[in-house]
Amino acid sequence: MQGGPLNIDGKTGDFLMSSVATMAIMLNVFHILIYAYTRHFNAIIVSIYIYSAVCMIALLALDNVECFKQTNLFMFLGSWIFNLSILCGTAMICIPMYAIKCWEMAISSPEFYQKDTDN
Repeated sequence: MQGGPLNIDGKTGDFLMSSVATMAIMLNVFHILIYAYTRHFNAIIVSIYIYSAVCMIALLALDNVECFKQTNLFMFLGSWIFNLSILCGTAMICIPMYAIKCWEMAISSPEFYQKDTDN
């Protein structure tokens, strides 16, 4: 069996691949938007973000290893189509949301996003 929502032959894969891809896309979107919308970084916030990203990767990997008698991890990591579908799905959600945020910060209401210069 070839992994991914779409395999090399262009046929649809199984529901497991699609569900893992959907979960990975949503987790990626969550992390990217949280990183993009944070305005004031400090060491505690950065360490929490790194911890969250490492936990996300570890949980996705462990879920695929421990749930089944055979591991499906080689299907996820061995298929470029699966990784491309995650990348494209994440981009299709994050880019419009980030573009709206940039439009709001630069054009619509920049007065709410300017740093205070009063010392």
